Amino acid sequence: MTMKYQVTRLTRCAGGKLLTYSLLFSCLGLFSSLAAAQLPELGSPSTGSGIATTAKFFGGATADNSVSFGSSFGADQPLDIFTEVQVESGHVNTVGNIYLLIQLGADIFMRLESGEYAVWDQTLENLQATLPGRTLQASEPITILENVAFGPAGLAGATLSIFLAYDTTAATGELYYSGVPLTVAIEAEVTEAASLTFFRSNISSPIIQSNCIGCHVSGGPAGGTPLVYVTNGVEGFQDTNYNTLLEYIKNVPNGSSKILSRPQGIGHGGGAVLATESAGFADWSQFVSSVQNEVASNGSNVQSIFAAVAKMDNEQTLRKAALLYAGRLP
Repeated sequence: MTMKYQVTRLTRCAGGKLLTYSLLFSCLGLFSSLAAAQLPELGSPSTGSGIATTAKFFGGATADNSVSFGSSFGADQPLDIFTEVQVESGHVNTVGNIYLLIQLGADIFMRLESGEYAVWDQTLENLQATLPGRTLQASEPITILENVAFGPAGLAGATLSIFLAYDTTAATGELYYSGVPLTVAIEAEVTEAASLTFFRSNISSPIIQSNCIGCHVSGGPAGGTPLVYVTNGVEGFQDTNYNTLLEYIKNVPNGSSKILSRPQGIGHGGGAVLATESAGFADWSQFVSSVQNEVASNGSNVQSIFAAVAKMDNEQTLRKAALLYAGRLP
């Protein structure tokens, strides 16, 4: 997103409500020393008026102590995020303000001097400085966070865009900012479906491989039926066989009833393979029920069962993050 400045209207910031998040990252250490490695330069340094600027902005996220910088990271990877503002030479030793803005979803949060975050309405009138009234130096390093993983904070699957900006008494009314943000994408956490976990431990070996594979295999007596499994010598056999059962339960008319009755010998050419009162049939029934519940809750997309990711809106996410890192609700 390109930052836009609207100077003709005054809108109350988020209805006047201060979002007191001690963390979008409560671990923000704004005065920590910058990593020695050269940070990537952020493109398109810009001004509010549109005139050219020699100011430069840098930013990088790293998971290997600044050996390299990247834009996409695992949810459980501890990250360091460093930034730097290099002001115009004519602005050195003038008094100014430095701003840090983070876009998350549709909202842009500005970090206040207090360390809290407030939603910014994108008007200059309501823009508050992170470091106000500062005697600007040629280089202004800002460490955003160090050794923090986003996943435990509830930010898995999120993408953050970090903007830097400053102003100065040497150019009243002007704002200098990074036209291109530092973007950090956190991979979504993939959670295995409970039915798949149960299948691996209670169904695959004791039932499929022990009772079904003799017939329900390619070239076998039941090789022409919808239920054709692969042996345990095939790579990924558990996932393949699970998916076969899943498709049958979902797509075959009365599939759940049929798949429960067949092992009892009802309409099954192989006769009864699981006694009704047996532990094996109890596990089989539990598995079918688990799949039915997951299909109902996740819709018809098979992949959603394999990659069910909990989603939270921005406020829920930040409340969770604040509680985790600051030990209190915002």
